[in-house]
Amino acid sequence: MRYYNIIDWDRNKISRVKTIYGFRLIPQSPLNIFMTDSVRVAVSHSKRNSIIQLLGYKPDPGLVHRIKEKKSYLLFNLTDILKAKSGSQRQRLMLNMSLLLKLCIKYKANYIFSYLTDDEMYVRSLKESVAILSLIGLNEKQTKKGFNNIEDLLYEIELL
Repeated sequence: MRYYNIIDWDRNKISRVKTIYGFRLIPQSPLNIFMTDSVRVAVSHSKRNSIIQLLGYKPDPGLVHRIKEKKSYLLFNLTDILKAKSGSQRQRLMLNMSLLLKLCIKYKANYIFSYLTDDEMYVRSLKESVAILSLIGLNEKQTKKGFNNIEDLLYEIELL
């Protein structure tokens, strides 16, 4: 099984490195990731093979149903947890991520984990990612699925 990580690096650096900590690197630019903090805007922009990152990760069953219905993907940027400033900010973020992920699992919506960062310091290995996401309430199988889910999308948009 292959695991993928979407990286916000320039193409030259990705073409030299190709993998890091066991993850195959995918450039962010051809994927058209839509980032918003509004659930209403996220729902209106979900279409087939789109990737949506909901900033703040506000849990909303309507959004999860729409993502499942339209076969889009919900992106969870794990760098947000690593870069959160205070304990209460990190706790709130992890709680919202946990609730949104539980909705995705319950309704079988597609979700993707990634470290969207331009700094290699914030990229973690799969083993470390499993440990981080176990704090949110996911098991190893669910975590690995989140890093592997993007493979179908990559074949469909012909990046693999």
